[in-house]
Amino acid sequence: MEQPPSDLTRELARTFFALLMQHRSYFQGLFAEIGISAPQVHVLHFLSEGPLTMRELATKCNCEPSNLTGLIDQLEAKRMVQRKIAKTDRRVKLVSVTRTGKAFRDKLFARLSEPVPWMSALSAQDQQQLLSVVQRALLLFQQQDVP
Repeated sequence: MEQPPSDLTRELARTFFALLMQHRSYFQGLFAEIGISAPQVHVLHFLSEGPLTMRELATKCNCEPSNLTGLIDQLEAKRMVQRKIAKTDRRVKLVSVTRTGKAFRDKLFARLSEPVPWMSALSAQDQQQLLSVVQRALLLFQQQDVP
């Protein structure tokens, strides 16, 4: 039988959530500054490995197909993605990143790889400790059956 979480674990959960929310706000501001939404960033991210059907993309983005259609419409208007009819089934639409979208995505992801101010404010020792803990946590998360 699983033990109930300790007070320390509960405090970790609350604090980690607060950090995630602050981090999210920081990135939403950055996205607004460059004229793209977080869901549009998700679409560009998931298309990094190649074209996907609308259904596959909706599943990866964890959104309803009708919402994805709006996102794709917006990205098409910015000439970042294109839809094509699949050769094997005319009912299926494939979405891929355009040359403009790839250039934008590459610049965006390079900017997202830069440390946010709070990270740079940590000492090198704290940065190393945090990196080690986050890497272990990510590995544990990936080993679980969590969607």
